[in-house]
Order: sequence, then C-alpha cells, then structure tokens
Amino acid sequence: MNTKFTKTVAATGLTVSAFVAVCGFTNTAYADDHSVANNAHVAQSSSSFNDYFKANKDYVEALDPSKNKSEEELKNLKELAHKATIKRNSETKFAESLKKNDAYVKALKNGESAEKLKELKEAAVAASKSHVEAVKQAAANGVGKVGSVNPSGSNDETDFSDDNAIESVARTGISFEEFKSTFITGKGKDGADKKISAKQIAKYNDALKTLRQPSEDVYNKNIKAAEMIRDNKVPSTESEKEAARKFLEVKNGFGDKTFLQLTLADTKTAEAADKDFNGKLSKAVKDAIANYGKPVPSAPAPSVPAPAAPEVKAPAEPEANAPENAAPEANAPENAAPEANAPENAAPEAKTPEVPATPEAPAAESPAEVEPEVPEISEVPEISEAEEAEDWWTELVKYVDTPEFHELIGTIESDFTAELESAADSKSADSKSSDSADFDFDFEDLDLDELHSSLESLLDADFDALLAE
Repeated sequence: MNTKFTKTVAATGLTVSAFVAVCGFTNTAYADDHSVANNAHVAQSSSSFNDYFKANKDYVEALDPSKNKSEEELKNLKELAHKATIKRNSETKFAESLKKNDAYVKALKNGESAEKLKELKEAAVAASKSHVEAVKQAAANGVGKVGSVNPSGSNDETDFSDDNAIESVARTGISFEEFKSTFITGKGKDGADKKISAKQIAKYNDALKTLRQPSEDVYNKNIKAAEMIRDNKVPSTESEKEAARKFLEVKNGFGDKTFLQLTLADTKTAEAADKDFNGKLSKAVKDAIANYGKPVPSAPAPSVPAPAAPEVKAPAEPEANAPENAAPEANAPENAAPEANAPENAAPEAKTPEVPATPEAPAAESPAEVEPEVPEISEVPEISEAEEAEDWWTELVKYVDTPEFHELIGTIESDFTAELESAADSKSADSKSSDSADFDFDFEDLDLDELHSSLESLLDADFDALLAE
C-alpha cells in the first residue's frame, strides 16, 4: 500500500478503512501469497469496485497538504467517496468477504501458525469467490446502483454493527467524535448513535487508546515538565522557560480535552510540540525533573574526601620532628669526649719505650675531626624554629627523590672514592714490603677538612637554588 495513503488515511473514517482493508488484502507485501492476490484480482473485476477504488484514492490523495485542495473540493471528493462506498456495500457478500480477508491479512502480519494461516486463507478465498458470484448475480438483477436499497433494507450509510469494522476505523487514528460527526450522519429516526451501540463505542475508544498510548505518555510527561519549569520548581534557562511557555500554549489551546479526545490533526500538533519542547531542554533540566521529589543521596559524598586531608598532613608532622629526635644523636660526640680523654690517661703509659703508639693519637683525633659533619644536621632545628620549617622539611623530602640529589650523592661518592683510592695508592707506594696482606688505611692521609668544605658548599648551593624556586 502506498505510504502516502497510509499517512493520510487516518482522517477518512470507514470509507477509507474499507479501502485500506481491501488494499492490504491485495498487496503482496502484506499477503505474500499469489493465490490470495489472484482472488483479490477476481474480486476487482466487479463494475462497482473500480469506482469505489478510484473515488477513495482521489479523496485520500487530496488530503495531502501539498495538494492545496480547498474545503469545497475536499467536500465534493468526500461525497463521491461516500457514494461509491454505499454502492459497493450494497453488493451482497462484500462485508463478509472484507471481514474474512482482513482477518487473514492480520494473521499474516502477526506471524500466526501455518495451521491457523491455512484455515484463514481458505475462508478468505471462499468468501472472495462467493462475493464475486454475488456481484455477478446482483448486476444481473440490477442491484448495486446508487440509490438502490441494500440488504439491510435501509438506504443509509454502512451499518457499523460489525465489531471488526469499528476497530478498523479506530486504527486509522481519528477520534470517536470525528468518526461520529463525519460518518454517522443521523439519517435514522434517533440520530447517529442508533447505528452504533455503547459497547461498540467502548471498543472503539479502547482500540484508539491502544494506538495513541505511546504519544499520550510523552504528551502528559511533557505537560508535567513544562509546568515544573513554569513554576520554577527546577532550575532552568530563559530559553527553556520560553519553550515551556510555548508548549503550554499549545496544550491550553486544546481546552480540557484529554489526548484521547483530540482530533487527529490536534494529535499531530501535540506531537510536533512535544518534539520541539524536548529538543530545547538540556540534560541538566531533564535530570532535575526526573529526580524532583526524590531523596538526594548527597550525604555519603563528602565522607570520601574528608579522610584524605589528615592523611596528607600526618606524615609531614612526624618527619618534621625527625631533626629534633636527631639532636640527641648530635650529642653523641660530647659523650664520646670522655673516650677521647682515654688517650690522655694513657699518656703516662706512652712514656714507656713503646714510641710507635704515637700514630694512634691522630687516629683518636679522627672522630674529633668528623665533628664538623654533625653540626650540619644540628642546624635543622634552627630552621624549624621558623614558621616555614615544615615547608622546608617537605621540600627537603621532595629533593631527596630528585635526580639532582642522586647526582649530587653520586658526585660525593665518586670524590670520596677517589680520595680513598689516592690515599691507598700512596700508602701502597710507601710500603716496600709484600708481606702485608691486609690493607690498613690511615685516615691521616685523607684531607677531611677539604672534603667537608666542598660537600658543604655543594649542599648550600643546591638548597639555596631549591628554596629560591
């Protein structure tokens, strides 16, 4: 079936509903069965079918807005379609054939079992053949002309006593009011409702609600969202407020009608407004609307970063105290002083013939000469007395991990090793005896003052540069 027909068929009611059902039956895209299509072709051979088909086709195409048909032209085309439908329905067996074929087409589309399809197909084919024979017989008897009496005995429009016909019209999407005002003309004594029961009206509305439900859900959701934005219940921009205002204008234009009660044209207007409104809302507003009134789980969130602050602070404080703990170690040389006196007590014994013991005196002095290195560490507490001591210590810790520091240490180690090797070489050169298997390094040969002086200048230069940064 032509997609252009599908888009505009909703506004035409039973006339086009019958047309849709027949076209659906003959369309191999739906049926996918050549024998059924052939039977439909036989049914089309009736003289009234061509008039019926063309009149409805012309009316449906005229409904396309691009055709720019006037109301008068549409009215005339609609009247011709109605007359052709009345003529077609006056032919015996047409309604039965339509019903059977429609049932078969629906089963094909819904994927029914092969057994069920076979049963429905046989019924549809039999009804089609019976209809063709009835058309031939009616033509021979002069039945089927415009204005002739149909089998029900009334010269009225189609009788809506068939539930399937009611549901077929509802599936076109038109509201019940449109259906009633357009196609129940009230030619009977009691008006339009005489042709359709309350049960069928309910069936119509149920079928229509099923069709419109997805669009209705979106429409109602957007009404709620627009009202929340209008009432400042959620934060929104000026453009979003304007979009909400325009959407509510469209909604208010429908009055108190529910989505089910809207005309087909109004539903299209509502759907367009839905799309426009939704497209102008940011994700932040949509999330705020969706979460409105729900408990905000924000309490656990701050608890995650809170412990992090003390963890960063804690290691710095004990490390800052490290120099203070190191201070007692700085006193170690003072405690060592009495030991340094030991050689003085041994001085009287030194008067004995053991004169070679004198080289041991400088060896005892070597710890005293190392003392300048200790005060370097003891200077740290003096810096820590200032407010920036903690920052200084942090920078010091960081500096230990830098390549520059490791390079400095490497230089010191290299220089120290060179001094040791030089002293060892000179010691070896002085020794003429090969019997001394052990290497006895004498610190007297190492210029510690010069070494410490160079180390101190290197450290001062690096730390000054570091603190300057």
